[in-house]
Amino acid sequence: MEEQTIITGEHVKACRDKDDRPERCFHGQRVPREPVLSIVTPTYNAMPYLAEAIESTEALGEEFAFEHVVADGASTDGSVGLLSGAEYVRGVSQPDDGLYSALNWTLRHAHGRYVQWLNADDLLCPNFTRRAVELLEAHDNIDLVLGSTLFIDAAGVVEETWRYEPYRAVDLWACAQGYFFNINSAVFRTDLLRSVGDFDQSTYPTAADIDFEMRLLRNKIDAVVLDEPAYVFRRHASSRTSGEDAPERVMQTGWRLFETWSMDESLDTALRRAFALRAMELRLGWCFKRLRTFGRRAEALGDLVQLLSTRPRETGLAAKSWLDKKFRGGFVPMKSEHTTAADEVSGTAGRR
Repeated sequence: MEEQTIITGEHVKACRDKDDRPERCFHGQRVPREPVLSIVTPTYNAMPYLAEAIESTEALGEEFAFEHVVADGASTDGSVGLLSGAEYVRGVSQPDDGLYSALNWTLRHAHGRYVQWLNADDLLCPNFTRRAVELLEAHDNIDLVLGSTLFIDAAGVVEETWRYEPYRAVDLWACAQGYFFNINSAVFRTDLLRSVGDFDQSTYPTAADIDFEMRLLRNKIDAVVLDEPAYVFRRHASSRTSGEDAPERVMQTGWRLFETWSMDESLDTALRRAFALRAMELRLGWCFKRLRTFGRRAEALGDLVQLLSTRPRETGLAAKSWLDKKFRGGFVPMKSEHTTAADEVSGTAGRR
């Protein structure tokens, strides 16, 4: 594991004074020495969205001591200038190996007792973050506080809201059924996240967050689910999870992830079977997706024929389960009649 560097004002000056140093450090004027909360953000050429992401956090400075730890992958779009002037930002700009590599850096260098992950093109809902920190401060037995997620388009228009069902357990059984919480819509105890280890980018380049969440849930955790927006996820063409091929990439990686977990002999036999079923569901979903893609239908049909001939029972069960979930959905839209996305991000919701 990389040795932790405490980035201070003196360290920033040393970075800037030494021309041959490959990285550039940031340390805003209002970064506290002992923050309660660390917002962590990996970024690379995320302007102009990065400016909005930073702005969405600043209302927290009126509530408690917080820092915004940013790992920038040597951006060339003006991000460095923005980060240099941000009051609560502490971090570095240097070449990295991608999203999860940068995220690992931010988690290793976070000083707060609690952590929330903010993508560079998304927004926080500060009212939720404030409530989550209050709950974690008041109750030592709570490991994380989870909220819902607003989805907006590139123009900022709210398309839908996802929430984790309050009655549903936050555990590996939920994962095996395809119910994951949005890791960005939660505030965690920092020690809990560090106990899990790094995001495994080399094994799961497009699903390391899912693998991380499952490793987090290996041990029983106490989660509080709040029925209010915690996070605003922006869908746009350049987003990693919004591209045309994103669903297929996620299904392919997810099927292999669940297959791996289904072979873990330390887990309960019934849970392993549930993971195997989920892996088969995703593999079938991958096949069905390719059946609708011109030029890949023969490949998809060949894969389906192989599954039906070698594992007919499992394939039949998985097909029924996959279709049930596809039409039922894992998340339920939540509508709010008294607030808007702009209210949530500005921190004015509930304060009128």
